[in-house]
Amino acid sequence: MPTALLQNRYERLRAKAEALYEAYGLRLTRFACAFLRDEALGEEAVQQAFLLLLHDPKKLERSTEEELKRWLYVSVRYEAIKLWRIRQKETPMDEATLTGLIDDLAEADLAEAFEIDDERTLLKDLLEGISTTSKEVLWLKYGKNLTNGEIAEHLGISYEAVATRLSRARKELKAKI
Repeated sequence: MPTALLQNRYERLRAKAEALYEAYGLRLTRFACAFLRDEALGEEAVQQAFLLLLHDPKKLERSTEEELKRWLYVSVRYEAIKLWRIRQKETPMDEATLTGLIDDLAEADLAEAFEIDDERTLLKDLLEGISTTSKEVLWLKYGKNLTNGEIAEHLGISYEAVATRLSRARKELKAKI
């Protein structure tokens, strides 16, 4: 393809992307900020989505505006979730945070499955005697309903290490019961 044609195509795609940003950029940013509760991260999620779009010129050329709008919302949501997970991973878990998580976990419906009258007290007693690592992995699994893969990503460890930690945590709980 001659250079002039490539330049012309590039300019058309760039103009279409800029028009999409003008039309939806602010709404997409608000959408991401509502989830992330951080304006800078919301803007980053939108920028990442538009970069992905620019790296797929066929999508940009062949899709209608409505299709691109839907694609952008899905992509911004995905990028926001990625940024949220990174932020969660970077936030260290201190003992105060874990204590709060224990309270939240005690309020969960886990104890109801065992038909326990005083679930909160029992769960607190059970969780107080286990390691911080076990508390954290149990909270992520049952309190946050994360998959083992998501826990692995969150903690920066392998899937197998998550399975091992969960197994050990369950054994610690069983030993206390």
